[in-house]
Amino acid sequence: MAATEAHKVIVYGGKGALGSACVQYFRAKNWWVASIDLNANEEANANVTVKMTESFTEQASQVTADVGELLGEDKVDAILCVAGGWAGGSAKAKTLYKNADLMWKQSVWTSTICSHLATKHLREGGLLTLAGAKAALGPTAGCIGYGMAKAAVHQLCQSLSGPNSGLPPGSSAVAILPVTLDTPMNRKFMPDGDVSSWTSLEYITELFYKWTTGENRPPSGKLGPQGFRNPSGHRLGRPPPQPGLAARPQWSSRRQVVPPILQIDKKSSFLFPWVIHPLTVFVALVLSSVAHRCVASLKGE
Repeated sequence: MAATEAHKVIVYGGKGALGSACVQYFRAKNWWVASIDLNANEEANANVTVKMTESFTEQASQVTADVGELLGEDKVDAILCVAGGWAGGSAKAKTLYKNADLMWKQSVWTSTICSHLATKHLREGGLLTLAGAKAALGPTAGCIGYGMAKAAVHQLCQSLSGPNSGLPPGSSAVAILPVTLDTPMNRKFMPDGDVSSWTSLEYITELFYKWTTGENRPPSGKLGPQGFRNPSGHRLGRPPPQPGLAARPQWSSRRQVVPPILQIDKKSSFLFPWVIHPLTVFVALVLSSVAHRCVASLKGE
């Protein structure tokens, strides 16, 4: 059955935490929503169930065929790829191969499939979003597979912004780069985490909706939203200032080099702001006095 409502969106990973939030949000806006996932989302208008396989070409072909049968000649306003996951492990970890394979399937397979679906079913001026990660902008020694997969998603997003990428005219490909999403699973496995600094699912879904309607949509190829803000006003990954207190100054992330004479043992580092200058003066005076006495003794004074 082809889609018939005015606005349409495909959510790849529509049964996950963020995917389910996207389905609910767009349905509340009276959009027609199709969910693609391993399991059906009952709240979506339609579902494409992904069949488990070890072959990328088999899975991609199956999903592409099922989406084509579902939509027919209809076009969608947006394709939101929110599938993904996390697995740790350094290069010497016993689980390296297994986790790297899993990360590739969850992030790169899904992003590649969504990119091809966009060339076939996204309307002109439409939106494709991919799920990147801010951590993958730099080294990820403790989660090699995750970093490689997310870095590949970043490269894919930037490539899709090129003039010969195959996307419809006027369309945009944007990758979100959150630090930590506020999901039930993250709360379960990080019970001591600073939840106030996490990105809410509502914030992401509202952001997607604004972008689909053309409001503040980033340029195609943009890796974000590091630098975007939550509704509470604080930057992603940073806790908001406490009520009644002025926000702390944002110090440079560049490591500060401290001269050896000014270094203090870590156990007494809490004294640093108040005692550093007196200590320096005292040490200087003692050294000066010792040097003077040595010179005097050499002269026979």
